[in-house]
Amino acid sequence: MTTTLSVQNLKCGGCAHTITQQLHAMEALQNVIVDLQQGTVSVTYQNESDLKNITQKLKKDGVSGARGSQYA
Repeated sequence: MTTTLSVQNLKCGGCAHTITQQLHAMEALQNVIVDLQQGTVSVTYQNESDLKNITQKLKKDGVSGARGSQYA
């Protein structure tokens, strides 16, 4: 499954790199794409519980915004 999360204040490559590195450390995550222009992070994962863990990780790391649209 893939979900695109809207992220507030995603403005620089450094932020994108940090988010990418933090999420790639999660074993359940298959892919991460950060789009600075759109202010989004797209994540691909196996189970619905993985999405919960991903959004919790982002919030814990101070990333604002965990609203998203999901597609298979």
